[in-house]
Formats: sequence, structure tokens, C-alpha cells
Amino acid sequence: MRTWLDKILFSDTIEVMRKWSDQQRGAFWKKNGKNGKYLAGYVVIDGKKIPITVFPNKYKEKDNQPEFVIYETFSNNS
Repeated sequence: MRTWLDKILFSDTIEVMRKWSDQQRGAFWKKNGKNGKYLAGYVVIDGKKIPITVFPNKYKEKDNQPEFVIYETFSNNS
């Protein structure tokens, strides 16, 4: 049986998890491709889930150039 302290801590944990879930805007997974590592996932914009692929910028030569480039992922049917 849970004590009153356990109940408070458990409810606080659930509230924190709910807030993080409400703030989540997407997710990415590490992938290994034939040309190297990249991230594949999605972002949610205006309630729409948009597939995204993130690659390291292999052409970076200066500090003011990005480390990664992001592309919207399209299916072959698009």
C-alpha cells in the first residue's frame, strides 16, 4: 500500500511527465546508412507530423556554417 508521501511523489512525477509530453515537438532516431550516420524522425507543426532527415554537413569549412542540415523526407510517391 502506498503512503501519503508515495502518492504525492507519484502524482508529481506524473505531472512532470505530462508537461514534458505536452512540450514534445518530435523525435529522432540514429540511423546508419551506406554513406554514414544520420538522424531520421519527425517534427510536429500545427498538429501535422512532418518526416525529417538530418545529416552532418560534410561541406562545413567555416565556423559560421551549420554542423547539420535538415531535409523534409518525401516518399517516392510524392
